[in-house]
Amino acid sequence: MNLSRVLDIAQVIKESLIPLTNWNDYEFAVPLAILAGKREFLHFEPWITDRIKNAGNPFLKATLGYIEDHLLIPIRKYIEAGQHFSYDVMLEKAQLSKELLAFIFESIFLTTSSSKMTKRNLESLKRIYKEVCMYFPEMSESQMPDEIEQLAERQFIKIYKKEISMEEAIEHIRKLKHSNKPEEK
Repeated sequence: MNLSRVLDIAQVIKESLIPLTNWNDYEFAVPLAILAGKREFLHFEPWITDRIKNAGNPFLKATLGYIEDHLLIPIRKYIEAGQHFSYDVMLEKAQLSKELLAFIFESIFLTTSSSKMTKRNLESLKRIYKEVCMYFPEMSESQMPDEIEQLAERQFIKIYKKEISMEEAIEHIRKLKHSNKPEEK
């Protein structure tokens, strides 16, 4: 049975969607919630924020894995084969939109504390976000020159080593973004 059919059945059985999307089998719950959010059967924004806060690392791993498996790997395959494709079609096949993808990353960055993220997930987040921004440049406001990338790398290391909190890192990035100095933006 495919997820679309599961979602249709969950719509018929009242109050079954939330328990299904909150199930601890994240490999099932994440794709179902993404599909439900896309079809507007689920208030995706509060759901993902809650799941990140309460489920932590295993949920983050499943969410990042979903993005990689359903969006990035298929894009890589088309690129490696030299085949023509549309990035928007790839998003559609992954049941994602640019807005939903942006919200997923924003939720992870704003909600996750460094104590809930393993080194592996932190590295995966950085790699996956960078690749998504490469394919969808509108996801990031500007391309990152080497020195900005090095600054970001240092921030990730500080977060992982718990030298600064995720909130402090975000605040630092916001200050840089709103700086009057062009080189800091």
